[in-house]
Amino acid sequence: MQAHVWKLGVGLGVVAGVAFLLSETELVRETVWLVTLLGACAGVAVGIRAHRPTRQHPWWLLFTALAILAVANLLDYPLWATPASTAWSDPLAILAFPLIGVGALALSRAQAPGGDRESAIDGAIVMVAMAAVLSGTAYHPQHLGGEVDLAARVLHTVVAPLMMAAVAAATFRLLFVGSLRIASAWLVVAAAVMALVGNAVRAVLVSAGLYERGVWTDLFILLAYVSIALASLHPSAPSLTAPADRRYRRFTYPRLIVLGLALLAAPATILARGTGGDQFVTVLATAVVSLLVLWRLSRMAVERERSRRELHNRADRQAALAALGRHALDATSVDDLVAETLRACRDHVEVDRCELAGAVATPSDLTGGDTVVLPVAEDGRALVVQRRARFSAEERAFLASAAHLVTLAIERHAAQQAMEQAAIHDALTGLPNRRRILERLAEILRRTQREGRSVCVMFIDLDGFKRVNDDHGHQVGDAVLVAAARRLQDVFRGEDTVGRLAGDEFVVIAEHVSDQAARSSAHRVLTSLSHPFQVQGCSVRVGVSLGLTIPLADVGDPERVLAQADAAMYVAKAQLGPSMAVYDGVLGATREQQRELERELERALADGEFALVYQPLWRLDDHSPIGAEALLRWDHPERGRLDPGAFLAVAEQSDLILAIGEWVLERATEQLARWQVELPASHPWALYVNLAGRQLLVPGLVEQVRTLLARHDVRPDRLGFEVSERAVVDDRVVATATTLASLGVRLAWDDFGTGFSSISHLRGWPLDIIKLDGSLVQSAVSSPEDAGIVRAMCSVAHELGMEVLAEHVDSAEQLATVEHLGCDLAQGYHLGRPVEAGELRLPRRPEDAPVRPVGSDADRWGQGPEALVPARRPGPDPGVTTLLGAS
Repeated sequence: MQAHVWKLGVGLGVVAGVAFLLSETELVRETVWLVTLLGACAGVAVGIRAHRPTRQHPWWLLFTALAILAVANLLDYPLWATPASTAWSDPLAILAFPLIGVGALALSRAQAPGGDRESAIDGAIVMVAMAAVLSGTAYHPQHLGGEVDLAARVLHTVVAPLMMAAVAAATFRLLFVGSLRIASAWLVVAAAVMALVGNAVRAVLVSAGLYERGVWTDLFILLAYVSIALASLHPSAPSLTAPADRRYRRFTYPRLIVLGLALLAAPATILARGTGGDQFVTVLATAVVSLLVLWRLSRMAVERERSRRELHNRADRQAALAALGRHALDATSVDDLVAETLRACRDHVEVDRCELAGAVATPSDLTGGDTVVLPVAEDGRALVVQRRARFSAEERAFLASAAHLVTLAIERHAAQQAMEQAAIHDALTGLPNRRRILERLAEILRRTQREGRSVCVMFIDLDGFKRVNDDHGHQVGDAVLVAAARRLQDVFRGEDTVGRLAGDEFVVIAEHVSDQAARSSAHRVLTSLSHPFQVQGCSVRVGVSLGLTIPLADVGDPERVLAQADAAMYVAKAQLGPSMAVYDGVLGATREQQRELERELERALADGEFALVYQPLWRLDDHSPIGAEALLRWDHPERGRLDPGAFLAVAEQSDLILAIGEWVLERATEQLARWQVELPASHPWALYVNLAGRQLLVPGLVEQVRTLLARHDVRPDRLGFEVSERAVVDDRVVATATTLASLGVRLAWDDFGTGFSSISHLRGWPLDIIKLDGSLVQSAVSSPEDAGIVRAMCSVAHELGMEVLAEHVDSAEQLATVEHLGCDLAQGYHLGRPVEAGELRLPRRPEDAPVRPVGSDADRWGQGPEALVPARRPGPDPGVTTLLGAS
């Protein structure tokens, strides 16, 4: 839109010029002149409204000048001109020229808002030289002719040329301050040149009696008005009132040529007119121009010297900053770097005060001084620099860079300290970690061997801490650990070492203590940690197991000493309540036995010594088998067949449990696939496998199950997993269990009713079966209270769409009891012992007669339930979870 308006203005200007030249009568010429002036006013106004420049007053000054000229021409219009109106026309026209000059000057000041003295001097040189030329040529006194009064003489020879020269100088100053690349500026300059040439030539023609309205000189003046309007309409007009880039204010060759011409203008005028006549104005102008040029040259020399010094100082400061940067990287002391920085600031910046102030930095009593305060650290320290004179921008940049280097050095030093602290301290409690504990213990053991002093080491474990995390969340658990650390620190002396080894395990190292004092300190620990912890609105109680060792003088291995205290702690953990055990040499053998058992388990897995046996599961309402549970056995080459109770605890303390679990899952799925082929579709059943809690934390478990089901072509609802109670209450495995359930496999909660069972956990898990622990089944026979608990559990499970299985049903009385209390399923020796897969007699045809079981209810149950593989009746999918459990 703006481009179209600009092009329209160019077209109208051309039409106006042609119409003016072709006009044959005075009335037509004056009409074209007046219409062009009014159009120029409208063009400036439209340009201001269209572009909305940041500084509008220069354009409004030009608009006002054009408007005054339009009014002057209206007063002199032939149709109504009178001697009185014509008398006002010339003064108004003369008034318009200063406004044009002021408008051009305002445009140049908008380009250099901070001031540009050099450009002002250059403009003054051009103005004086131009005035000298005009006064000596077009406006020479001899052109007045006859006798004229002094006012007319001054107006003709001084005021008129000065006004026109001022307009020219103001417009040329636009180019001096950086407008060389702005088209709108060149249009303003063109307007000034055309107005200057037109008026000067017209003055000569008038004095010679040759002037006639409508000649080409008037066309120059008319086009000058059009050019002002076009400058306002051009798309570059907003740039003319915005600050110019200082890079374009350099002293360039075109600028030098302009000044050289200005310097030669006055002498050239004298030579052109000869030495006679009134040359006062020309000579005076020559003197003024010469003085201005000398002033300009002196300023150029000063500026050149200042630039040279600034370049030199800049190079020195950059070198100083580079040296400080290298020092910041290499310095081991922040104080050394600060001293070096202060010295560099004093050497490269003239200062009265330069120091690293503390948290409160206040200026000193320097009257009228300039103060720079640069923070360098979060604790409030700052680099304070002050002097009476103001700092330059480059000096401030240098000081800021130096302060930044100090900041980086302080932050680097703090980060190194934090890293060193984190490397040897526990992030949660702030206590020494395992690395620092071993380092400290090694130092103490060496000193003990050298000086013969005594030392004791305590290994402390918080029993039941996992339950705190499960019941109250990890935030409460972390708070308990922090509180436990503080209690331990309160028990021992400041020189003793209290550290956190891992998880809920703490270590204490105390020097110069007797056996009795060590035991006394251990009892104080048990007493302190046994009290409930009040954290985050919860009252939490944990158990404590403490192992104490007083190493002999010849023991210098810190790992060995910790192992002794650890062995004693495991002995204490086997006792009831807060307990302590002292290492006596025999405990070390127990730990060695555990490590030997781990090695045997690795060998057993590699040599194929593990086997699976299967115990049937029975439905109570129709007395039919619905499945079996796969149980792990170890055929030890020397000790014979071992139940999981003999080795599973050791496996669960290492990664062996994961490898063994994979083996069990693979073999059970293979067996299930064979049974699925052998048994008719009318006898579906499920095979349940135990999953360890750690297996549920393995990322690839779900994919492993999916792969096994696909490889062996096993229906997902024929495979079930039993998960222990500890895994059920662990929120981290809920997502894994839910994904397993989405595959279609079944989930069962094993040993429900022991430990810390909670009915609330039943709602968060996709469980199908709850397996009541055998101890609860046995007590329900003789205890009405326990029988009521079983009945209530069955009722809740049924409301949640789950079935209840009674474990360890070993007698007819127990079977009758659980059936009466509402259990859906049963498993135990009374119904079938665990047997090899080949010993299970599978029903081949629907017409096979049921096998009658053993016991007083043989007529109701049939025979030999241990010979049947359990089949699952239609109903909710029983669940997915696997723990390697004992039968």
